[in-house]
Amino acid sequence: MTITHENEYVEVGYENDYAIIRYKKFCPDKEDREAMLALVDLVKEKRFFKHMANPSLMGVAPLETQKWVAEEIMPSLVRAAGREYFAGTVLGQEAFAAFAVKNMVSNINEEMLKVHFFDSEEKSLEWLAQQN
Repeated sequence: MTITHENEYVEVGYENDYAIIRYKKFCPDKEDREAMLALVDLVKEKRFFKHMANPSLMGVAPLETQKWVAEEIMPSLVRAAGREYFAGTVLGQEAFAAFAVKNMVSNINEEMLKVHFFDSEEKSLEWLAQQN
């Protein structure tokens, strides 16, 4: 992976024709928001229309951040791509964190966004490879 943004909590980068955001451990809100903005910038720059997200180690984001991601970040990704956008999201074993991610996605009002959930990065990437 070519890394374009990284700190001790999260890394953002790309491989082939998709962006990646991968959390390394619990991520404070400030660093989470910076990483999300870096993801949007990367998608704009490279004209990507898909990304793999692995928030399985990040913990639960504050409700205000979940709302911000649903209302601002995800629509920004679709606008940056200029077309249908695909997000393959890896859910961890922690039930509350997985519920929070699914709940956030259910609040996204964006027809051009297709989010699918997986139990591994490999399965997420296999699905993304099929999206054209």
